[in-house]
Amino acid sequence: MNQAKTAIEEQGVNILYLSFGFLKWKEINESEQIITSPIVLVPVILRGRGGAAGSKTINFYNKEGPEPGP
Repeated sequence: MNQAKTAIEEQGVNILYLSFGFLKWKEINESEQIITSPIVLVPVILRGRGGAAGSKTINFYNKEGPEPGP
């Protein structure tokens, strides 16, 4: 969590995403290598709740909505 917060503060880049759905695919039909890619990535930020030790909440990072996967 500290690395994600530092990246946002110093570089303005969010590196923490919550992914929904995965697509398994091959570059070539004959290939043995299966590639797994996220379908939807949502930028999030983790925040401490102040209650139970180590409890966190997940909040959306921006109001632009979900981003399509790469």
